[in-house]
Amino acid sequence: MTEISDFVSFTCQRKYSNMLDRGKPLPAFLFYRNLRGDIVKEEIIIAAGSLFSLAATYCITVGSFYMRKKISELKKTMEIEDKEIISIGLDTAEKTIEIVSRNVVGKLEQVAGEELREKVKQGLADKEELLALADEAYEEIKSSINPELIEALKSGVSDVESYIRNEIERQVGIVKKTGVVG
Repeated sequence: MTEISDFVSFTCQRKYSNMLDRGKPLPAFLFYRNLRGDIVKEEIIIAAGSLFSLAATYCITVGSFYMRKKISELKKTMEIEDKEIISIGLDTAEKTIEIVSRNVVGKLEQVAGEELREKVKQGLADKEELLALADEAYEEIKSSINPELIEALKSGVSDVESYIRNEIERQVGIVKKTGVVG
């Protein structure tokens, strides 16, 4: 009996002492390990490893949740910043086209516009010449504007050519109404 009680650890001794007293065999799993305290160490190590694995899995899960949330917030922020940049680029392009068209229309009005309109009214000149003057203004404006500004304008305007031509007409109307050139 002393050999068996030496063999059974202190945790198992109370539990299986009744079996030893009655002469029943001990459960087989007790013989797979040296039960002199090593089983307690192994169980503690297994339990600690399980808890560590559980904690690591939890941390990874929570960390990935917060990472996805942060990435989502950053994407929204970047989308807002991109929209603001596009808006600033569009405003810059519109203002540049307005300024350039005002200068070009003012120059052409001083050189030939008013005189040509009077000739058309009197029947001395054809209306085609006025349209050619508008085409000349369009080409001059287009050539003096940076292609990057035209690309920025395309992000907000579907037809850049008609936008520039409408701006030319608007500037001509301002010159006719106010009499101020440039």
